Amino acid sequence: MGGSEALIASVFTQVAGTALGMANKPSAPPDNSAQLAAEREAREEEQRKKEADERRRQRENVTEARQLEQKRQDPAAKRQTTLANGATGLTDAAVISAFAKIAPLVLEGGFRGAGRGYGEKHSREQLREMMKDPRFSDPARLDKEYVKKVNDGFDTLYPGDYIPGSRI
Repeated sequence: MGGSEALIASVFTQVAGTALGMANKPSAPPDNSAQLAAEREAREEEQRKKEADERRRQRENVTEARQLEQKRQDPAAKRQTTLANGATGLTDAAVISAFAKIAPLVLEGGFRGAGRGYGEKHSREQLREMMKDPRFSDPARLDKEYVKKVNDGFDTLYPGDYIPGSRI
C-alpha cells in the first residue's frame, strides 16, 4: 500500500485545503444595507437643505421687490431718492408737470380780456341770471350791447380759448 498512502495523503491535503479555503471565504457578501441607507439619508438631507435655501432666497427676492415697489410709490421716498442722487429742488418731471398746468394761462391769448371790464366783475351766478334776461335770450328783444356785456363777463371770468368739452 505504498502508493495508496501517498494518494490518500494527497487527497486528504486537497480536501483539507479546500475546507480551509472555504472557511476563509465569506459565504455571502457583507450586509451593506445599513451603510446604503445612511448614504441615502445624507443625500436626502442635503437635497432638503438646498430646497430650503432656494425657498429662502425666493422669499428674500419677493420681499426686496415689495420694498422697492413701496419706495417707488411713496412720494417722500421718491423725493429722498431724487435728493440722494444729487438733485436739488424740483425734479424735471415736476417742472414739466407744473409748466403743463400753467401753459394755457401764459400762452398767446391766455390773458385775453384781462384789461377789459375793469370794475365790472361778475360772478358765474350773476352772468347766468343776466342770460335769463329777454335782452339776451329773446331774438325779438335782443340787445347787442347787453349780449356783448354778458360775453365779455364770461371772457373775463374764464380767460383763454374755450374748447368745447374741455370744461365741466
